[in-house]
Parts: sequence; C-alpha cells; structure tokens
Amino acid sequence: DGEGVQELWRKVVWEPVEDMVRTFVIAEKSSGKINLLP
Repeated sequence: DGEGVQELWRKVVWEPVEDMVRTFVIAEKSSGKINLLP
C-alpha cells in the first residue's frame, strides 16, 4: 500500500539526506560562513 512505501521512502531516503544537510549546515555555521547556494 502507498502508506508503507511513503514510510520506507522517508526512512531510506529522507532521513539520511536530512542528516547530511544538517551536518553540512552546522559545519558551515561553525566555519563562520553560511552559504546555502551551490
């Protein structure tokens, strides 16, 4: 069912991406330059 797929997607794809983004933002912050654009 669609709900299970959504849950799996969130766990497998979204959580790691979110963690990566959070880590990146924290690293940028601590280095003193916030640059969210590539």
